[in-house]
Amino acid sequence: MNFLQMCVLVMLIYLCIYSIISRICKCLEHCATCKSFDKFHKSEQETQK
Repeated sequence: MNFLQMCVLVMLIYLCIYSIISRICKCLEHCATCKSFDKFHKSEQETQK
């Protein structure tokens, strides 16, 4: 492998790892938002009763 191939390989690995971490963070953020909205919705229903 020459230097150019090595640089391309490193960039591809970086992009793959970045995209996986980005998806995981988006999923965690979405789950946290849903949980907090669910708590807010339940407390809102209790106050209306």
